[in-house]
Amino acid sequence: MLWDRNRILPVKALADRRRALILWVSETTLPSAIAQACDLAAINVLVAKNFDICLSHVAAYKPDLVLQDIALTGTWPDFINHVAKQRVTPSLPVLDFVGEPNTFLNLGPKSNTAEALLTIKGLLRRERPCALNDTRQVGEFSLDVASFKLFHATDWVGISKADLCILGPFFDVPDIVFDRCSLARLVFGSTGMCYSSRTIDAQVSRMRRYVNAHLGVDPIRSVRGVGYALASDNFRSHFS
Repeated sequence: MLWDRNRILPVKALADRRRALILWVSETTLPSAIAQACDLAAINVLVAKNFDICLSHVAAYKPDLVLQDIALTGTWPDFINHVAKQRVTPSLPVLDFVGEPNTFLNLGPKSNTAEALLTIKGLLRRERPCALNDTRQVGEFSLDVASFKLFHATDWVGISKADLCILGPFFDVPDIVFDRCSLARLVFGSTGMCYSSRTIDAQVSRMRRYVNAHLGVDPIRSVRGVGYALASDNFRSHFS
C-alpha cells in the first residue's frame, strides 16, 4: 500500500469551519496518527468513554463522523442502529477502528497519519461530501469538494461524487503516485469486496475522458507499472 512504502506529507485543510468527530475508544489517549490526521482535516475530536456518552454526544454535537472501536462496540451488535436513531444529521458515516495490526480495510494501531487522513476523508467523500467544505489547489488544478467542481486555470467543470472520490486523494497528498490498490481502497471503501486493477482503471479512464472533454486537459497521468498521479507541474514520483 502507498502509506506502507513512503513517507508522504498530507496537506492541512483550509476550511471555514471545523467538523466534529465522535471517537469512542477504550484507551485514555487518542492514537497520535488519528489526532494528527484530524487536525489536518480540520476535525474536532470528542472522546466518549462509554456507550451512553457516545450516543448523547451524537445527539448534541451533530458530528459528521463517528469512529468506533469495535473491541467495544462488538458487544453492541446494534451500535450503528443506535447511532442512527440519535443522529440529527441527514447521514452519519461510522468508521471502524480495529485493535489488531495489519487490518488493511480499517484504521488500526499501526496506521500512520497519512493513512488515517486519507481513510477519513475518503469515507466522508463517499458518504458525506458536504462536510468537506475546503478547496484545495495543486498547480493549475483546484478541487472544490462542497460544490463538486474541478477548476483548471479560469475554467471549471462539474463532477460527480464518483469523480470526486477518485480526484480527492490526489489533492490530500499532492505529488504522490497512487498505486491501484491504495486508490481502489480510498475510492470504493471498506466494503469487503475485491476490486481488480481493471475496475479502478476503468473508473479513472472514464473520469479522465469526461474532464478532458470539458476542460481540454487531462487531470491525471498514468505511471507505468505503478498507478496514477495528479498531472501538475509539481509532479514527482516517490517510487523513483
